[in-house]
Amino acid sequence: MSARRSKSQSITSASAAAENRFERHPRLTLTVILLSSIGLALFAAEMIARWVHPLDTGTSSEYRVPDPRFGWVLAPGANYVNRLPEEAVPVSYNADGWRDQPRAQDKAKGVMRVLVLGDSFMEAYSVRFEDALPARLERLIGTAERRVEVISRGLRHPAGVPGVQRRRAWVSAGCGSAGNVFGQRPHRQ
Repeated sequence: MSARRSKSQSITSASAAAENRFERHPRLTLTVILLSSIGLALFAAEMIARWVHPLDTGTSSEYRVPDPRFGWVLAPGANYVNRLPEEAVPVSYNADGWRDQPRAQDKAKGVMRVLVLGDSFMEAYSVRFEDALPARLERLIGTAERRVEVISRGLRHPAGVPGVQRRRAWVSAGCGSAGNVFGQRPHRQ
């Protein structure tokens, strides 16, 4: 009988010790409760702030149109404002769906064309078009005697490999030929 009592007493004392664990460390208990409360309050404040003032940089994916051949393309003729902390940058795409000036598909006589391929740095949606590398390069190398057109073919993509694959597909589809690289994407068949 005494063995049963000692066993039941040890179970009772173990559960009592478990119940008193928080009482034995009141500062630790209060610290955990306080930090948890602060974390929950900050999380709630963040969610309310995002609901009241949503973060809209203007680089919405609605300007990236699904395409069966290339995955997605830039929306031809799209215009939006990219809101950055420093300034609001107007962004527009030409009728061919590139962040570039409207260009004639056939090159004019006496005009040298330079093709610039790249990622988001060449698409340059975070700066005014005049400040983008292709526009600056065109102003830099063009003279009165030598007209130069710098053709911008920048495509932004969060992962680099799919962007490279799209550009390879674009070139292999015939867009890399001298007759088509400066204008439109290949027409779907």
